[in-house]
Amino acid sequence: MKELENRYKILSNSEEKGFLFVVSSPSGGGKSTILEEVLKQDLNLSYSISFTTRKQRDYEENGKHYFFVSESEFEEMIVQNEFLEWEKVHGNFYGTSRKKIEAQLEQGKNIVLDLDVLGALKLKEKNPRTVLIFITVSSLEILEARLRNRKSETEETIQVRLERAAKEMAFTEKYDHVIENLEIEKSVNEFKEIINQYLN
Repeated sequence: MKELENRYKILSNSEEKGFLFVVSSPSGGGKSTILEEVLKQDLNLSYSISFTTRKQRDYEENGKHYFFVSESEFEEMIVQNEFLEWEKVHGNFYGTSRKKIEAQLEQGKNIVLDLDVLGALKLKEKNPRTVLIFITVSSLEILEARLRNRKSETEETIQVRLERAAKEMAFTEKYDHVIENLEIEKSVNEFKEIINQYLN
């Protein structure tokens, strides 16, 4: 199958009742931890669980962190136009279910999506009720330390992720909000304050 850098199929109507909160972060930025804590709060948020062909990590649960599928299954879903957006990052496919997003919007849900920079910007162009939030750290050295502490990344993978992180961090000025994640509790509170600006 011919690999494309990114391909996004965005909902074209603008009648959504809720907001789309799109969160981006380089690997090691702490996004997953922050989102996990934020989603425990009663903020009327629904998390969009992505499909992926990436190998499942030990702590991950299918249907909670991701829907894990084979590459052939993912490609068939592309053919059937089942994704709102999909992409290939670090050799793995990631995609957002069109059907699930549409159902949540119809229910008036405010949806949190975890997308890369390009996907976030494309969605913002198409939907004015999209709020972009970038989670970052003060330096690539901090990111590198966090990636190494995972002890699940090869040296090659770490370097690839750092190179990508440098490119992603250059787009922060295009985001509506930027959270510098130095302390989880502080970052979670800042994230909640951002959400409440739009929902209250």
